[in-house]
Amino acid sequence: MASEINREEFLGISFSHHMEILHKTKDFHEILFYIHQTVLHKWDKYDLRNRLKEGLYQKQGVAANNFLQTMPVNDARKAVGMFKDEYLLDYINVEEMEVDKSEDIDEKVIEQAIVRNIKKFIMTFGRDFAYIGNQYHLEIFLTYRL
Repeated sequence: MASEINREEFLGISFSHHMEILHKTKDFHEILFYIHQTVLHKWDKYDLRNRLKEGLYQKQGVAANNFLQTMPVNDARKAVGMFKDEYLLDYINVEEMEVDKSEDIDEKVIEQAIVRNIKKFIMTFGRDFAYIGNQYHLEIFLTYRL
């Protein structure tokens, strides 16, 4: 276990960060995950607390690969980390969407939900802003002078 701990990351966060992580995690790999993410994203104690409440570790995708079986552990973790997207789309209530529950929600459904939220957000600013539409085609002509 000690060989898996990145000493620089471990020492790179405050005692308060360590206390937050230790009080709200159960698994050794979860602890290492939150230490790494705290250093990587420069989270303050409150950002870390929010990520712990959100259950970021549990929400991360499990990729179907054989990295752990074919590569050294540290290299495998780096490889898996390269393929993960850290998008938190908690504001999209998948349960409320009118889609067939037997199928996974596809990209188009997620896009529509995001656009609906953006439109509502922009419209709250009043008449000084405009929502033109999603995937709106813009043609931009640039001229260069030498």
